[in-house]
Amino acid sequence: MDLSKTLFYERKNKLRETRAMANRFLEENISIKSKLTAKWEQERVESNIAHLKEIIAGLNKELSEKAIKDHVQETLIELVSHKKAKKKSMGANLLKNFTENMLPYEIAKYSLNYSIDNDFYWTKDGTIGDHYEVAVGIRDPETFGVYCSEKIANIREFVLPYLKDYLDYDGDLLESIVTNFDQQQPANSNILLMVVIEGMVRAMCAKLYLRQNPSATQQQATKFIKKFQSMESLIIKPDWKNDIPYDFFAAINLAKHIDDPQLEQAKEKFRAAEKFRKEISAARPASLRFLQIQL
Repeated sequence: MDLSKTLFYERKNKLRETRAMANRFLEENISIKSKLTAKWEQERVESNIAHLKEIIAGLNKELSEKAIKDHVQETLIELVSHKKAKKKSMGANLLKNFTENMLPYEIAKYSLNYSIDNDFYWTKDGTIGDHYEVAVGIRDPETFGVYCSEKIANIREFVLPYLKDYLDYDGDLLESIVTNFDQQQPANSNILLMVVIEGMVRAMCAKLYLRQNPSATQQQATKFIKKFQSMESLIIKPDWKNDIPYDFFAAINLAKHIDDPQLEQAKEKFRAAEKFRKEISAARPASLRFLQIQL
């Protein structure tokens, strides 16, 4: 079998395996959707379904005979170019292969095991492979407990002194949480943690209010914060000024697993921009596809 045929069947089989995985996770999300009662779970599953359908639609396009032949032709061109000028072809080829090879890991994050049962989006510890194994059910999430001792040490060494010095925040409750965790009492830690988080957010908002209203007093800041009964209303309802520069597209990428209507609109714009960029990039070597490659 010549090289072009080998590449053709390898590409086709790889895409089919990836699509089968996406379809499997799509089916499990659809099957559980009507049984969920928690709002966040319902929203997460709806988001999973939408992302998986989008991925499957893209894979279906890539599985057309024309698309596979075009991919093979481009691969052959890249092989020739790589032989003639390694520096010029290596970067683009590496990025393309990396993006495609990462797709199974992206798909795995939409599994129920990863996104609902363990709600694993919050952790940045471990390798990509570790997260993939959790997603497909071959690794116990509790193995990530090896990172806890280092985090507790960091909390005691850096977080508690920072909160005390910068926010004038009483760290005794947070210290109690850390102690309970050390003593294998996670239930107590989780209950107290919710109280601590709200207290920290309110302290930060009071600090922010004074920063954005220099003529206000501490008493006025405290009164303002108390007007909002829930932490959500405190964050959303006040007319906070955007006084810290941020990278919009980086923020969208970091928030891709957060379910929110405004974020979804922003993500649509981001995806449209990415699609346009890919179309422009794909147009550049189009004329080369008609070359006859002899290896």
